[in-house]
Amino acid sequence: DSLGEHQLAIDCHKRALAIKNHHYQGQPDRSIAISLMNLGVAYAGLKEHRLAIKHYRQSWEMLRNLHGDVADLDVAANLTNLGVAETNLGDHQ
Repeated sequence: DSLGEHQLAIDCHKRALAIKNHHYQGQPDRSIAISLMNLGVAYAGLKEHRLAIKHYRQSWEMLRNLHGDVADLDVAANLTNLGVAETNLGDHQ
């Protein structure tokens, strides 16, 4: 079922994030930011908009720390996801 698939995806993304955090010893890295963004996508699929927003923001902050304000496609994708989640949150309040 869809709920189970989203939960499985969240579990996989969390495990990947833990491995990456261990590998990079807590230092920011693009792959960690992408895992955070993927967690946001999975939470958005469950309509857990606040959790999605939390992960998108963490990802965005990490990407900004890595790239500054330079135009970056990962930042653009993340901001798009964040905007959609913010809209969806507003629609469900």
